[in-house]
This record gives sequence, C-alpha cells and structure tokens, in this order.
Amino acid sequence: MKKFLRSKLVLSLVALVMLAGAILIPFLRSHTPAAHAASGDFVSEVTFSQDCQNGIGVGITYDGANLWYSCYASTTADLYRADPNTGTVTASYTIAGGLGSLAYDITRNAIWAGWGNSTDGSQANVRLIQLDASKNVTGNSVQFQAPDALVSGLDDGIAYDATNDSLYISADGSKTIYHYSTTGTLLGSSTWAGLRDRQGDSQRTGPFRLLDRRRQRSQFPRRGTYLRSQHVRVSG
Repeated sequence: MKKFLRSKLVLSLVALVMLAGAILIPFLRSHTPAAHAASGDFVSEVTFSQDCQNGIGVGITYDGANLWYSCYASTTADLYRADPNTGTVTASYTIAGGLGSLAYDITRNAIWAGWGNSTDGSQANVRLIQLDASKNVTGNSVQFQAPDALVSGLDDGIAYDATNDSLYISADGSKTIYHYSTTGTLLGSSTWAGLRDRQGDSQRTGPFRLLDRRRQRSQFPRRGTYLRSQHVRVSG
C-alpha cells in the first residue's frame, strides 16, 4: 500500500512538473526579449555591382529602402542607387559631374549633396536632389553656398538634422564642423579633435562601414582613405 501511494505521488509530481513546463515555456518564450547585435557589431557586407568611374566613392546614404552612393569628379554617372541586400545597382544618374557626401532628408524625400567637382568645389555649392515616391531622381538644384566650410574641392562630410531642419558640413581636410540652416544661414561651428584627412594622400581605397543603424552613426575611414564605392559594410 505504501509503495502504491509512493508511486502515485511520484507520478503526480511528474505530471505537475510537465504541466508547469507546458505553461511556463510558452510564457517565457513570449516574454523573452529578442536578441540584437550590440551597437557597432559587424552584421553583413555588400558589394555594389558598379564602381565609380575613377574608383573614388565619397558619400553614402539610406532612404529607408535603397542605398545611394556618390562619385567624385565623374564625367559619367556620379550618383547610384543600389539594393542594400544584394548591392545590385538599380539606377544611376549624372547630376553635376561629381558629388561629395550625401544625406537623405526624409521630410523632403530628397538627398542633400556636398560639392565633388571643380565648379561646385570653387563655390561650395550644396545641392538638393529630389526624389519621387518610387525613389527615382526627378531633379536637382543648388540650394545654397557654404563658403565658410570651403577648405578643398571636396565636401566629404554632411549630415541632416530633421529636428531643426539644418545641416552639418565638414569638407575634406577640415577639422571644423559647420552648422547651416537649409536656406544657407551659418548657425555656428565647432572643431573636433583627431587626424584630418589630407586630399594629397587620399588615393588609397578601403571599405566604408555603417555602424549602429538604429542610431544612424557612421565610422569614418582611416586618415588618407577615400571610400571605395562598391564595397560597403553594414554593422549594428
């Protein structure tokens, strides 16, 4: 009799444990946060299907569906749209004979572009490249000139701030970041510490990495390195 009761108790405990597991495991699965890569972790790499004519890619930006990259001093296409997963170029455009850095503006569905050719470089022209709903280029125009930010014939740093509709610009070789309104008013400037890129020794190529996509941060290449247009790493 005692043996029977003991066996019954063991079976009851086993059944209780199995029932608890059946209840807890789905609960834990539904309440366990999904794993995410840490900010800055390498996630993937994509190779663009087309190079810049002279091998010097400068700017890269993301419009929510496509990657865009620009080419310095190009007599052919100087702006490319590509699939962010495969790297396949889906469109190319000749905008200004060369473009500098790029920044997508979601409020205008447009791309801001710094100078990247001799004419724009001599005047520090900042362009706005308009897109349609399908992310095709429909036109472009010089929006303003940024003479205070003019250090060289190439602007390789531009960022759009949607919180106050302004731009941050820092040209190649500069150690100053200039803050402009989108109408061209200089709002301020600040210096940054580090080794500035010198145009004279910048013909080497290397990969461009995007870090922490959630926060839209970028890691700049080492000193003296231009971005290789067809090679992109996406991290974070």
